[in-house]
Amino acid sequence: MFKLNNWKQTIYKDDIKAVILNGLLMAVLGGILAGLVDYLLVDKLGSQFTIGLIIIAYFIVYKLKGAYFNYHILYPILGVVFFIIGMYISHITEIFITFKDYDFYLEYILKDPEWHFAFITRYYTDLKCAFEYKDVLDIFWSIFNILILVLLMGFCYKGVKGRN
Repeated sequence: MFKLNNWKQTIYKDDIKAVILNGLLMAVLGGILAGLVDYLLVDKLGSQFTIGLIIIAYFIVYKLKGAYFNYHILYPILGVVFFIIGMYISHITEIFITFKDYDFYLEYILKDPEWHFAFITRYYTDLKCAFEYKDVLDIFWSIFNILILVLLMGFCYKGVKGRN
C-alpha cells in the first residue's frame, strides 16, 4: 500500500492543481449539501443514520478519479483529507441552519473551538451517551455510524486510487 518507491514518483503540477481544486470544490459543495440533508433527516425527521457522509464521499471520488492523468500515492490521501474537510463543512452548515434565528448563540458557537472539532467527536459522544443510558438501539446506530464513517474513508481512498 505505502511503498517507498511510490512516494518517489514525480508529481506533475497540472495534476496536483486539478486534484486540489476539484477536491476542495467537491468538499465544499458536498459538505453544504450533506449538511442540508443531515439537518432535514436527523434534526427534523429524527433519523439515526447520516446520509450526508455518503454524499460527500461520492462527490469526492467521482470528481477526483478523473482529475489526474498520472497517478501518485498522494492523490488518494488527499481524497481522505478532502472527505474530512467536507465533514467539517457539513457540520458548520448544520449549525448555521439550526441556529439561524439565534444570532447571539451562533456567535458563541463559532468562537468556541470545541464546536469546531465536534464533527469528529460526535460519533464518540453518541456512542458514550448510548452506553451510559444503556439503550441498545442507540448503541447499534452509533456503532453503525462509526463503521460507515471508516468504510467511507476507505472508499474515498480506494475510489480515488482506482486500479493503480
